[in-house]
Amino acid sequence: MKSTLRPLSPTEEYVRDVQPAVSPHSSIDSIPKDRTPGWSRSNRCASCNCEELETVYEFGSIPLAGAFPTTAHCPQNAAYPLTIAICRNCLLLQVLELIDPHLLFDDYRYLSSVQLLEHFRQYADTVPQIVGLESQSLVVEVGCNDGTLLHELYARGFTNLLGIDPARNITARIDKRIAVKNDFFSRSLAEQIRDERGRPSLIIANNVFAHLPDVNDFLDGIAHLLDEDGYFVFEVHSLADLISGHQFDTIYHEHRFYYSITSLVPLLQRYGLHIQQVDHISTHGGSYRIFASAKAANIEVVERELGFESSLGLDRLLEYEDFSRVIKSTISRLATHINEIPEGHQIAAYGAAGRAVTLLNCIPDAAQRISYVVDDSPERIGRHIPGVFIPVVSREALADQPVDTVIITAWPYKEVIIDRIRSTVTGPMPRILMPLPSPEYVE
Repeated sequence: MKSTLRPLSPTEEYVRDVQPAVSPHSSIDSIPKDRTPGWSRSNRCASCNCEELETVYEFGSIPLAGAFPTTAHCPQNAAYPLTIAICRNCLLLQVLELIDPHLLFDDYRYLSSVQLLEHFRQYADTVPQIVGLESQSLVVEVGCNDGTLLHELYARGFTNLLGIDPARNITARIDKRIAVKNDFFSRSLAEQIRDERGRPSLIIANNVFAHLPDVNDFLDGIAHLLDEDGYFVFEVHSLADLISGHQFDTIYHEHRFYYSITSLVPLLQRYGLHIQQVDHISTHGGSYRIFASAKAANIEVVERELGFESSLGLDRLLEYEDFSRVIKSTISRLATHINEIPEGHQIAAYGAAGRAVTLLNCIPDAAQRISYVVDDSPERIGRHIPGVFIPVVSREALADQPVDTVIITAWPYKEVIIDRIRSTVTGPMPRILMPLPSPEYVE
């Protein structure tokens, strides 16, 4: 008697059709080098290795977003080409230029903000419950930064922890009771950890999955290391929010990938990982929190997300052509707003994160018109925005050196920043210019 095969669901048909063009692994050494040391340009998709890449936008030469120079001529002020392209096969939006990871992270200046502290407290309260984590279970955080999340987990009784991050200057802040490896995560490191510590029940990677020089080697390592009943939970910027919110400022070399669920499904499945849950969260202007495991995919969740993205046009190249036009238009309109501010009026910006590096280097005459950039991170104060070389100062500058206009470059935190400006200035409140999603003044 012949068995009747059930028809494939739309999700299963999609995954079947999106296959690697050839072996997905492409090391740095396999990519032709440009004459300038420290970077290369890929002509293949970093996920599926397809050669059919469509350029979406060329930003020109942009400095690295994570380095804040102390002098105008130090290496951190160097600029590199920045180009985003979409893969016709798997629809992954990606930066074509691959920067030497040591240039990106050896002098990294990002610390988890006060806003993220509350985010990670909620994370530590909810995620272990969702995945059924036991107190003695091994938890590995890839890209642990200053240990903010690890500290919250430790305080809740999860003490079998391991943090992984290459930035020694940042991980030096982590409680010495928590083990740390200063390295880039890879299949090789996964084998070492598995031999030394066993297999974790939970692997966390928050805002690191977009930063990888080799996403296939990374996922190969995750699949090798993760316990068969474990969960890989990661947060990434949502491509849907990036495009609908015109967030071109979040595009920089460190952020190599801009994921949709459409591009993630076949990539994860290649390594036996399947999406179980997708949470939409507000972090960084709109992100996904994705729960993946070796269990069969939650088809209902995946098809809901694929349907939503299709309704936005993310599965069609035309949407990315429109995004290119939006980038050009937004930069032009923002430059017009700044040029309309009378000469002699003082301008500052607030927020020296990576977004500010891309945004300010895209604005003509930003270096001449903007006096300083306020930031609350001690890791950046006293340094400069690379490229435009605008000084980064503490909030007190708003009282000591009053300005007429403040551009909120860290616009996802606009409410908090406006409150801080109000509590700091001693004279008239400056005008507040929001650069995105559409340049406008806050009245």
